[in-house]
Amino acid sequence: MYTIREKDITMYEGDFGERLPISIIEGNILQGDSLKFIIQDHKKNKIVEKELSVVNNKFEFFLTEQETKLLPEGKYIWGLKQYREGLLIDTLTANNTFEVIRGQ
Repeated sequence: MYTIREKDITMYEGDFGERLPISIIEGNILQGDSLKFIIQDHKKNKIVEKELSVVNNKFEFFLTEQETKLLPEGKYIWGLKQYREGLLIDTLTANNTFEVIRGQ
């Protein structure tokens, strides 16, 4: 289960498959652009990077079981980058907290 406050995301350790719908309210997103959702540790090492499709300024984020196993309990950083025709257009958000807490 995900919880969102402002741009900070919290999830239970080991959860996967739950879809988190996200709307983009800023930026110049065109149909066909792709987004990369990146989760890093505090040393800026990429742990998970997902390419996402945007439809009507919305996308769904979710983690697979394999990706979830890369995220033990702790605090991470997440960001979102926009690409058009393979080129980086914008960093839509960065340095937000992605916290994994012990499952219930």
